[in-house]
Amino acid sequence: MPLDPTSVLNTTFLLYVGLLIAGILGYRKWHSPPFSTPSNEKGPTRLDHVDLLGIAVLIFYFASTMLAQQLPAAQAADADPAAQAKQITPAILITGMLIQLFPAALAIILLASRHIPLGSYFGLRMAKAYRLLYMAPAAVLISYLFMIGLSATGFESWLEWLFGQPFEPQQTIQLYQESDEIIIRALFIVSVVVIAPVVEEVVFRGYVYTVTKRYTSRIFATLLSAVFFSVVHNFIPGLLPLAFLAILLTIAYEITGSLWAPISIHALFNACTLIIQEIQHHHQ
Repeated sequence: MPLDPTSVLNTTFLLYVGLLIAGILGYRKWHSPPFSTPSNEKGPTRLDHVDLLGIAVLIFYFASTMLAQQLPAAQAADADPAAQAKQITPAILITGMLIQLFPAALAIILLASRHIPLGSYFGLRMAKAYRLLYMAPAAVLISYLFMIGLSATGFESWLEWLFGQPFEPQQTIQLYQESDEIIIRALFIVSVVVIAPVVEEVVFRGYVYTVTKRYTSRIFATLLSAVFFSVVHNFIPGLLPLAFLAILLTIAYEITGSLWAPISIHALFNACTLIIQEIQHHHQ
């Protein structure tokens, strides 16, 4: 009997939550050295239990968005991307972008409200920034080699057999392909190549990974945040590739100490994905 994609996604999400709780209770790393701050700044400067509440809010937010996308009405609309693309207006897309900012805004507010210096916390003053010129393309190339390797093993065919159905590209990609208006396509590009990388890296590498590492370990946090990152995209074929990408993004963050590294890799990856999907769409 074929598996239900929705059940698998929801089970994976619950598995993440369970492992997160078990990991935090198991490691019990409740003390860490404070972040360095200017001498004239006062107030808490360390990640603490407030950030566990922050992750809980993010879990609730992403669970809600996943469940909303899984409602029958939403799935029925997704079944006809051409018709849905005609109903999209610039105002709808801009509203979606603003909503997209919420999780990053939450993380930033939680940090800034305790006078944690965001510049040093996220490593925004990156030393040797020129390394991004080769680090980003190298990471994207590794990601695509991984996906090519998966494809060579018959991964897509195995998924079709396991779930009893073929899988279309992600909804965002389909809507972008089906839209004919330049302004709509431009807004999609901004959302996918600019906003999504910044927001998701602030949330998943800058906050979720860092907080999880604070209470567990580097390896555990890397793997667990990769699962979280991949499952919230709500796309079965992307679970494994996106988890692999998330691991690369975390490694880049650890190596450089700067959020600019995963942001640049993420942006280039999304841009390449749009270009490849566009080429494939025109060839079809």
